[in-house]
Formats: sequence, structure tokens, C-alpha cells
Amino acid sequence: LLEAISAELSRVAERQRAERELREREVEASRLAMVASRTEQMVMILDTSGRIQWANDACAQFSGYSLQDVRGRVAHTLLQGPDTDASTIVAIGEAIARGESCRVEFIAYTRDGDARVLEVEGQPLRDEQGRYFQYALISPDITERKRTEAALRESAEYFRALFDESPVAAAIQAPDFRIVRANAAHARMLGYTIDQVIGKDLIAFCHPEDVDAGHAAPSAQLEHERGPVTFERRML
Repeated sequence: LLEAISAELSRVAERQRAERELREREVEASRLAMVASRTEQMVMILDTSGRIQWANDACAQFSGYSLQDVRGRVAHTLLQGPDTDASTIVAIGEAIARGESCRVEFIAYTRDGDARVLEVEGQPLRDEQGRYFQYALISPDITERKRTEAALRESAEYFRALFDESPVAAAIQAPDFRIVRANAAHARMLGYTIDQVIGKDLIAFCHPEDVDAGHAAPSAQLEHERGPVTFERRML
């Protein structure tokens, strides 16, 4: 009788422990769902075949598709369009199938046909035993960042073309007055190659009678911080 009572008490204690752990997981899941639903980044929860089980409001606002519209559809093929890289779709699909993480840039199309750039990060979700049972996709919209980067690249390329191809001799000096960049016109003026000019102080190319003035002008600029100083130099 004592053994039976002891066994029953053990079963009750185990059942209560399991119920307590289940409630704790449900509370944690509820908290995570609340965070995911309110974040501005798009979040999708998929099954292990890549079909959408849940998506937050940010997904609906971005894509124009409600959860009812997308539930059960294959996530990585949903928003593809003319400029979507097919290899990216394959990479996401393979990561989902294998239960592996992934991080790719994805050109997505909204319901209205607007093309946007997403930075898609995928993570497998595992239970307490380590079994893969769901997959999460987090996809911030980085379109404006990509446009800014492209504009900066274009601006840099324009400056390089303007500087390098200018017929006017030009050089850029570091704080220690050594040349860090020189155009072809500057090198031709000095009679050296660009590689021979880089790293040298312009004073090294001055006429001996102008060396003192060459030393004095940069010193005055540093002491008074009054902007660029212009003076004549005779180059050797």
C-alpha cells in the first residue's frame, strides 16, 4: 500500500511539474508573440517545409497580404518578382529544408508591384529535445539604406573621375602634409609617376629658394586654424 501511494504521489508530482513547465512555455511564447507582432520588422513563422504558419502585422503592411492570404503558402517564393535572384530563393529553401540558419538580401515585390530590398535572416526553432519543428524569418526592409549606399558610391566614383581625369594638377595631403592622393596631371607636372609621388611631402619637390616658405605656410595653417593657405611654389 505504501509503495502504491508513493508511486501515485510521484506521478502526481511529475504531472504537476509538466503542467507547470507547459504554462511557463506558454507564457514565454505569448511574450515572444507579443514582441514579434509589435516589431516594425517583418517576422514569419514557418513549418519545416517552408509554409507560412504565422506572420506579424509588419508583414501585412509591407506586402499588402493579410495572414489569411499567406497562411500555408511557401514563404520564400511568395514575394518574388522579375529582379528576384533565383539563387537567393534556392538558398533560403535549402536552409529551411536542412534546419540551418541563413542570411541573404532578397528583392521582394509587394502586392502592388513595388520592388523592395529585404535583409532576410532565417533561424531554425527547436524544442527542448533539440528537434527542429519550426523556422523563423526576420526581414527588415533595407531599401533606403541600399539607395544611400548606391548614391555614395556614385558620388565617390564621380569624384574619382573628376579628380583623376582633371587637366589641373591636384593632390590631397594627410595631416602630416604627405601626399596621399595625386592625379595624373600633378605627376606629369613634377615629372614623376603617381606611385613615386604618393607618400612624399610636397616640399620635397620645391625649388630650394621656396623651401622655407613651404615649411612656414603649413605651420601657420596649424597654429591659426584659418583654413587653406595658398602660396606659390616653384617645383623642381
